[in-house]
Amino acid sequence: MELLWFFGFWMLALMMSLPSLESLGNLKGKYVLLRAGLNVPVEDGWVTNDFRLKRLLPTLQALHTAGACTVVLGHLGSEEPWTLAPVEQYFSRELPTRFLAKPPHLVTRDELTIEEGEFLFLENVRMSPGEKENDPVLGKRIASLGDVFINEAFADSHRKHASIVGPPQYLPSAFGLDFEHELQELSKAFTPLAPFVAIIGGAKIATKLPLVEKLLVKADRVYIAGALANTMYKARGDEIGRSVYDASEERVAKKLLAQKNIFVPEEVVVRAKNGTSIAKAANAVLPDENILDAGPNAVMEIAEACKQAQFVLWNGPLGHFESGFRAGTDALAEALSRVKAHTIVGGGDTISSIETLKLFDKFSFVSTGGGAMLDFLATETLPGIDAIVRRDTEC
Repeated sequence: MELLWFFGFWMLALMMSLPSLESLGNLKGKYVLLRAGLNVPVEDGWVTNDFRLKRLLPTLQALHTAGACTVVLGHLGSEEPWTLAPVEQYFSRELPTRFLAKPPHLVTRDELTIEEGEFLFLENVRMSPGEKENDPVLGKRIASLGDVFINEAFADSHRKHASIVGPPQYLPSAFGLDFEHELQELSKAFTPLAPFVAIIGGAKIATKLPLVEKLLVKADRVYIAGALANTMYKARGDEIGRSVYDASEERVAKKLLAQKNIFVPEEVVVRAKNGTSIAKAANAVLPDENILDAGPNAVMEIAEACKQAQFVLWNGPLGHFESGFRAGTDALAEALSRVKAHTIVGGGDTISSIETLKLFDKFSFVSTGGGAMLDFLATETLPGIDAIVRRDTEC
C-alpha cells in the first residue's frame, strides 16, 4: 500500500510540474519552435501510416488558433534521413503550411518569414551534423529560431538529441497536448489495478531488462516473447537451433527465470532449412530450425490470462514481424481487443498489427512510442522531460 501511495504521489507531482501550452502565455505573433514526432512510413512520396501525425493535430490546431508563427522540426528515417516534404504535404490538407528545404543548421532567424497561424516545416533535423551527438552548438542554433519551445515528440524523447534537449536550455518551454496525454496514460501503469499482466516482446533483452525487472515487482504475470524469449530458452538449456538470441544476456535471463511470475511461450512456430513452418513445443526445437513466432496455443494462454486481468500492458511483437511472421501478434491483438481490462499498448510492430486489423478504438490507450514508452515506464522520466522540467524548476 505504501508503494502504491508513493507512485500515486509521484504521478500527481509530475503532472502538476509539467509546463503546458497555457504556461507559455499569449502566442499570437510569437515564433514557436515545435519539435514534433514526424517519423512515419513513407512510400513513393506519400505518408502510408498517419497514426503519429493524427495525434499531433490538436496541438497544431491550438497553435493555429492562437496565431503562433510555428517552426516545425522533426526527423524521418532511421539509418538514412529522408526528406520531410511528404509530411508537410500531409498537413497542408488541413492547415496553412510551407516547406523550407533546409535542415536547421543552415537556417537563420532573419530568413524566417512566417504568417500568424502558419507552419513552416524545416528539412529533416538529422541532416544537421551533431543532432544525434547532442552538439551544444547545434542546440543553441536551433533555439535561436524561436521565441518559445514546445516538445510534442514523445516517441523521440528518450534520446539526448540536440533538437530535443538543446532548446529548453535557452527558451521558455512546454509540452504539447499529446505529450501530456502520453504521460497521463502511461503513468497509470505505476499504480495498476490487479491482476496485472504485462507482455514484452521484440528483441534486444538488454534494452528492455530495466522495465522487465520493474514489472516483476508489481505484475502478477510477465510474459517474455519474440526474440527476447529465445535468450530465455537458451538460458534454461533448451535447444533453439538457428534462432536469434543474445548470448551476452544468458546469465541475466537465468536470474529472470527464477522468478515465479515470469513466463515464456511454451509453444513456438519454427521454420526448418527446407522452408516448412510448424508449431511445436518450445523445448522440442531441432538444431536446423529457427524460432520465428509464438504458437497458437501459447497465444491462447496469454489471452486467457489477460481475460482474468484488470490491467494489461503490451509492447513488442510475439514473432519476427518484419519477415511476415505476424500471426501470433495479430491473434493476440484480436484477443486483447475483447478483454474488459484497461489495456495500454505500444511499439511499432504492435501498432502496425492493430492498425491493419483496425482495432485502435478497442484499446484503452495506444502509445506513439516504442523505446520511449519502455524507457518512461522503466525510469519514470525521459531526457526530453528532464530538459524542460529541470529548466522550469531552475527558473
